[in-house]
Amino acid sequence: MIPSASFVATALLLGGVAVNAASIDLRQLKRSPTTGAPLTLRKRDSHLMGHGDGDISTFMEGVYTATVQLGGQDYNVVLTTGSSDMWVDTAPAESETWDYPMTFLYEYSNGTLTLEGTVASAPLQLGTYRVEEQAFLDVDDKTHDFFKLAGVNGILGLGLDRSNSTIDMAVKEKEGAETTWGQSFIYNMFETGIPKYITLNLERTEDLNEVSGGSITIGELPEHYEAIKDAPKIELYPPTSPRWTIVVDKFEVGGETVRVHSHLGAAHRAGVALVETDLATPGGYLPTTLLDEVYGKIPGAAKWINPATNNTRWIVPCSHPLQLSYYVGEHEYPLHPLDLTRVWEERPADLQDYTVCVNTISGYNDVKPDHDISLGYSFLRNVHTLFDFGTNGNPYIQFYTERDWTKSQEEFALHREPSKIGKEMNPDVVVDLLEKMNSPSHHHHQSGSAATATGSEPEASRPTGSRNSGSRGSARTGDADSGGAVAGDGTDDGTLKKYMPVILGLLGGNLLVGLVLIGLAILNYVKRSGQAKKSGTPHYVPVMKDGDQQVLFDSDGSSKRYGS
Repeated sequence: MIPSASFVATALLLGGVAVNAASIDLRQLKRSPTTGAPLTLRKRDSHLMGHGDGDISTFMEGVYTATVQLGGQDYNVVLTTGSSDMWVDTAPAESETWDYPMTFLYEYSNGTLTLEGTVASAPLQLGTYRVEEQAFLDVDDKTHDFFKLAGVNGILGLGLDRSNSTIDMAVKEKEGAETTWGQSFIYNMFETGIPKYITLNLERTEDLNEVSGGSITIGELPEHYEAIKDAPKIELYPPTSPRWTIVVDKFEVGGETVRVHSHLGAAHRAGVALVETDLATPGGYLPTTLLDEVYGKIPGAAKWINPATNNTRWIVPCSHPLQLSYYVGEHEYPLHPLDLTRVWEERPADLQDYTVCVNTISGYNDVKPDHDISLGYSFLRNVHTLFDFGTNGNPYIQFYTERDWTKSQEEFALHREPSKIGKEMNPDVVVDLLEKMNSPSHHHHQSGSAATATGSEPEASRPTGSRNSGSRGSARTGDADSGGAVAGDGTDDGTLKKYMPVILGLLGGNLLVGLVLIGLAILNYVKRSGQAKKSGTPHYVPVMKDGDQQVLFDSDGSSKRYGS
């Protein structure tokens, strides 16, 4: 069972034919069940390797999972609309393994997971819906390393069946082009004759801060989905896309238009961005330049670049609602401000005494091969979604929204008021502390510097807006070569003046201690010299402090360091 996961039973309605309704329990994975060390930093067997800046356990936080029965055994799998394949960490006993070894690349928000294994098949049951022979990749992970790291057993793809399933291609290559048992799970469902679409709705808890789960239906509209039938049909772009990619024309942030563009060049229309819609991308992601355009418009926000990963994090005032809408053509899809920023629960220990809020949508610096932006649950929470696989032609997506900005703003203010989130630390101060934590001197003076910085009331509570004055925040980054902290806005002089009295006091104290030690050494030498004729055995006189014995000289008269 996944810690902190919430449950909601959802009906899987299998069209207008007389079949038993399948039921799925969707869970949202909130926390990695382990320490969540980055996959790239762990020594892993060759069958399970990660590449990139991302932390696979961080990627898994927030994804939606369901329990399926594969070969009569329960598996907790991530549901994704970005893939059509299925893989699990270890095949069940009741399965047939085929001699089709293969390497499977699974992309997540900040990296790629390389999985090695063999193709296998077994009966698959989702609720009451059953496929007698479902192909999947059996990752050779007998020690369940992946589950220990990520808290799930694998992936169940609900992507386009025309996405050239890696597993299906491998099976057809070995068994012949007419072989069908290697095809995707979603294709097997549609072969029963049900309409070729699925609907998705992610539900919030009553306090609005969390999502309790969601519902998926196959081949039939729930009653509360009737309005989606009249929503605009958004065709895939390009029309032959193997993934759920569409075009976004612009963003609107706080009433200001933010233009978008595609890095894919002449292959796509100018002045638009290609967007992938994937349930398994937690908060979604944007190119870092566009991420800065969005979060940099929050008054008082401060940007920090992690020198270890080069990833961008925006520290934002918790009480400021960000107004963001995506435009597809002339149709606006606004996002709830609670989906755009969050309390940084996994913040470093030096920040634990204060509340810190950060961006929910991530940024990336590399180049994606087939899209610019990913719409994760931060977007999908705000719409009812219908994915049509081509019931009457080409595939398309429909979004239906009832989001009202005035109501969303009121809800945000209610749940982000200071009495509920606690004492907040100014974003500028947070960035200063993060820089110090990533500097070499932090390891030598960690306790003192942390106490000074976090214990300063004026710094923690000073008015926001000092960094970007309501415009774009200035970047702060550590020097990757030296590991030191580099200020991006020229505040080093102010910091030096602020701490100069403390520095002078410490220097004076050290000088005084040095003089005392020298005096004690001279007295000890004189005393020993006067008694040398009476006794040939040197001895020392311990100096007592606060009831503890602190030895300053060894028996041979040499100086003894504190703590040695």
